Amino acid sequence: MGKKLMLAGILVLLLIALVVLVGISATIMFIMAEEGSLPPTSDPYINPPTNKYAEKGLSRQDAVVINEDYSEEGIPAEYDWLKANGCPNNGGVVEVEMQELDEDEEHLYDVLHTVCADGTKKQYYFNIDNFFGNWKEMPGLS
Repeated sequence: MGKKLMLAGILVLLLIALVVLVGISATIMFIMAEEGSLPPTSDPYINPPTNKYAEKGLSRQDAVVINEDYSEEGIPAEYDWLKANGCPNNGGVVEVEMQELDEDEEHLYDVLHTVCADGTKKQYYFNIDNFFGNWKEMPGLS
């Protein structure tokens, strides 16, 4: 019983470490995207908005689906989409305050809490089923 409990504790710690690494990676990618030092991703979006006034991603039901296979590509694709399409009626996104993982019975979501240029706060939902937990190389193990 003790070994099982210890193993469960280790698994929980590894899961927490993975969530922290994804958050750190996302923050770094957002900073790099702001500086223009990220290479553009190739067609990362399945459903980009067709009308700048019809915002996508403001709910789970209207989440932006990111069509990437790996977290190294999916996380930057979220920030690329946000930079190009976030807060279209409010002057664009000027800050991501927080990123959190959310889920329902069918999907996993990254929720980015943003501040628009005019001070409006919005949450954008990204469906991350295609890449969540898939790494080309595990961070810190190469």
